[in-house]
Parts: sequence; C-alpha cells; structure tokens
Amino acid sequence: MAALRGCARLIYVSSTGVYAPGGGQWVNESWPVAPRGALGQARAEAETCLVRAADDAGVPWCLLRAAGIYGPERGLAARVRAGAARVIEDGRAHVSRIHVEDLVTAIIHAAERGAAGVVNCADDAPAPHGEVLDDVAARLGLPPPQRVGAYELSDAARAMLLADRKIENRRLRQELGVELRYPSWREGVAEELG
Repeated sequence: MAALRGCARLIYVSSTGVYAPGGGQWVNESWPVAPRGALGQARAEAETCLVRAADDAGVPWCLLRAAGIYGPERGLAARVRAGAARVIEDGRAHVSRIHVEDLVTAIIHAAERGAAGVVNCADDAPAPHGEVLDDVAARLGLPPPQRVGAYELSDAARAMLLADRKIENRRLRQELGVELRYPSWREGVAEELG
C-alpha cells in the first residue's frame, strides 16, 4: 500500500469481533482469529491486508482491538430508554466493553510509546449482557429489556452478543500504561445518568 510509505507508524483500531467465540473464557491477544459473521470476517481481512502492507513498507504497526465501544451518543442508558436494547436469548453470554474516552487514551498511548503488535482494548469488567441491561433498566425505573431469539437480531449483533468472550486487557494496562477512567460499564452508566 503506497500510502504507508514514509509513515512513522501504523495504528489501526480494529475489533475484538475478529476473535473466535470464547465460551465464557478470558481471551488475550493470542486467541485464534476466527470471527463469526460477515463484519468480523471483513475486519479480520482488513487487519491482514494492513499488516502485510505495513510489513512490506517497513512501517511498524499496532492493532488495537476494541471491545464494544460505548459513551456519549452510544450510551447503554440511552438505548434502554429508547426501547432499542434487546437481550439475546438468556443474556448469559459475556460482553466486554470500552468507553470511547478510554479507547482514545489507548490510541494516544500506543502512538507515544511505540506499541507493536496486537493490544486488546477493553475495560476490567466483562459481564453477561442481560445482567448489564437489566441493571441499567432498574436504575432508570424501567422494566427489563425484551428477551429475543438470536434470529431476531442482525448478523453483527448476533455475532457480538453470543461470542461469550471476556476480553483480557493486561497489555493495555501494563504495556501501554492506560489508567482506565471507566474500569467498568457501571462508571459509564453512572455518568450517563448524571
């Protein structure tokens, strides 16, 4: 890729959706890349293409694999209030998240510290999707979100919400030195609710 020639470093924000399902296990950067769903497959292909191009151009690279991004305009409480939140099946599958402000901090640290390779960007508290949305609804004084079958959601939502991955963030914390402003979804929801 000619656009990389002369670049000092490539930092690409990808997704933990490139990983194979986790079955409730902790997933680190060495977990197999075997996404379910078309969006995860496209992201994995983009990673491969960019890494190959960076290597060919002699440009150091870092892939930041972001968990589910939330924050202003992407808040959990806003989705529950709007009736847009759905719990897929029994809601027991773990979902990892990262607040957008913490992801921006990770990008800055990756650039400043010359990070290399793959770094997972997730908070400290993966949790069952249903538990999170039920808690948010209770804080809002609303009934729990509707439970739906897997077939009722998009391919991308189904792949994310059924993957049951607990994303490990050790490299983010130790190697990039990121101090999470939002170590769990609870802090983000508390701020969103004011």
